[in-house]
Amino acid sequence: MDTFDSTPAFVLNRTLDIVARNPLAVALFSPFTSADNLVRMVFTDPVGRSFYRSR
Repeated sequence: MDTFDSTPAFVLNRTLDIVARNPLAVALFSPFTSADNLVRMVFTDPVGRSFYRSR
């Protein structure tokens, strides 16, 4: 994953836990309190409301 130096990359397991990430993904998810599970990040972290905007 570290070879993806121009795009954020992360790996999820079947429960949407983030099990690996490259430095750009770490930077991308830095506003979140805990960047360990994609569902938790989107639905329980207040940052999720502004990070994923609906149209």
